[in-house]
Amino acid sequence: MNAYTTADYCREKIWTTLGPEWGADQGKKAIVVRALYGLKSSGTAFREHLGKFMSDMSYTPLRKADPDLWMKEQANKAGTDYYSYILCYVDDLLVLHHDPKRVMDRINKHLPLKPDSVGPLTFYLGAKLKKHTFKSGRQAWGLIVLPSTSTKQLRTAENPFPVEYSPDNDVSPLLDPGEANYFMQLIRILQWMCEIGRLDICTETSMLSSYSAMPRE
Repeated sequence: MNAYTTADYCREKIWTTLGPEWGADQGKKAIVVRALYGLKSSGTAFREHLGKFMSDMSYTPLRKADPDLWMKEQANKAGTDYYSYILCYVDDLLVLHHDPKRVMDRINKHLPLKPDSVGPLTFYLGAKLKKHTFKSGRQAWGLIVLPSTSTKQLRTAENPFPVEYSPDNDVSPLLDPGEANYFMQLIRILQWMCEIGRLDICTETSMLSSYSAMPRE
C-alpha cells in the first residue's frame, strides 16, 4: 500500500469520475478523502497521521532537536531502564528497541508495511550499512563504501574543497559511470557527517551534492 493514502485527510478538495472498474457505479462522481501523491498537502497529512499514531503508542517527539525522532521510556528484559527510539523519514522508519519486531508488528497493523522491507538494518536513506563489533564488545553501525569501479587512477588533493573552486563554473570532463557512482557514495557519507554534527562542511557538501547527477573531474 502507498504510504500517503493511509492518511484520510488532506486540505485539497478533490473529486473524480468513477471508471468501468467500479461496475454499476461507473460514471458517478466521487469525493477523494485520502491523501493522494502529488497534492500539496499530502505530505503534511501523512506526517500528522503518522504523528498521531506515534503518540498513541506513547512516543514523544524531540520537538526542539528533531521532531521526526520519537522516544519512549522503556525497560528491557533484564529490567534496565532505557529510551527506545523511532526515526521517521517520510515513510521510512528505523526502530531502536530491545524487541524491534514487536514494535514493527504493531506499526504494520496500522500502516501496512512491505514484507521485504522489514528486517535487520542493512540499508537506510540511500546508504548501505553494516554492524561492526569493537574489541571492547560494543557494537555500532557503519557505512559501507564500495571501491570505485573506474579504471582511472583517482587523484588526490591537498584540500577537498579549495577556496577558489566553484562547482557551477567547472567545465572539466564528466566522470564515467564508475567514478560517478563513487562520487555519489562519498557525497552520501559527507551528508551523514553533516547529520551527526559536522556543520562546518554543510555548505560545501550541499554545493557538491547538487551536481550528483552529472559530476565532473
